[in-house]
Amino acid sequence: MPAILHVVRRGAIYYWRRRLPAAVAESRRSATILLGLRTSNSRRARFLASQITALVDLHFLLAVMIQHISQQQIQRIFRDVFTRHFDKVDAVAARERMEHDFNADDS
Repeated sequence: MPAILHVVRRGAIYYWRRRLPAAVAESRRSATILLGLRTSNSRRARFLASQITALVDLHFLLAVMIQHISQQQIQRIFRDVFTRHFDKVDAVAARERMEHDFNADDS
């Protein structure tokens, strides 16, 4: 499987990693954000990473252009985005498992 955009693997777990714009990086100790995806499945990591990247591009980068964001605001944005998408993926998986013709390999 080809490399996943903005995703690195440490041990068995995938992490979403994104470089911050210079305006935000100045107010932080680091120029990157590292977010654990809590999965060792590359397909799930690819899906989560694409969803997080899309939401971050839509909400986070717009906010950066308008104003400076504090460390706490950055953490809250990422935590909220991750939690929403993690819950969504779990709900979809649970719904799939309830189907009478559920096949774990296909899912």
